[in-house]
Amino acid sequence: MMLASFLMLTACSSKDAKPTTPVTTQLDETQFNTLLNKQLTRQLNAQEKRLLAQIQAQQSIIEHYQLALINKLNQLPAQTITKGAISNQENRNQDVIPVQLPILGEREHVYIKKLLINVVAQIDSGEQLSTLKVHNIITFKRDKTNWVRFDVQTKGPNTPGQSFEAPIARYQALFTPKPTSNNEIPQGIVIHSQLTLGEYSKSAEILLLNQPSLQSGAGIPLTLGKDFISGFALIDLQKQFILGKSRSL
Repeated sequence: MMLASFLMLTACSSKDAKPTTPVTTQLDETQFNTLLNKQLTRQLNAQEKRLLAQIQAQQSIIEHYQLALINKLNQLPAQTITKGAISNQENRNQDVIPVQLPILGEREHVYIKKLLINVVAQIDSGEQLSTLKVHNIITFKRDKTNWVRFDVQTKGPNTPGQSFEAPIARYQALFTPKPTSNNEIPQGIVIHSQLTLGEYSKSAEILLLNQPSLQSGAGIPLTLGKDFISGFALIDLQKQFILGKSRSL
């Protein structure tokens, strides 16, 4: 009897119940774009963090192997071979080629044999050519060959420049952002000299960079580029003057 009454009440309540419809919220175009941009920003930020973490991990691995290589090279005995003996003055123009590649710091003392001067050089493998900051460039003829006269500030800022002369080895096209008045490509002057760093020597081409004033060429006049460094030395930019002052040959 009680079960029959319960079934009757259930049936009545089912008849009185109204069907329910899902509640939906419509977004206008601005709200939709705002939500979409937020979602995309979160995804991009997460992806950027993952990429940065991967890059940092790779950099740590590279730095570890670089330090290990430098330490290994420092433990090896220093050896050099020469193209010809250097026991007499006649053969002292020959390159001294390292069997074990020396390590250069960010800056090194360099002896420029053609000019008979010691200068400080910036080691920069990002530059293709080795360059020397000069001013007052004058070209002239000597014994039917082309020569150049120029000044170099060798003793630091606020000191007079020294004058030097050297035969011109060749001319180098200079690509500058501002074209010349007649749309010609300017030509730079290149000289040739033996460069000595510590006990190591190598012949090199040096592009003369004419500076507008004495002070603009002050500081570090010489830059050793990739053409000189490649196959000759390794670089440790955390150090300076590793090879010490060069002896005058």
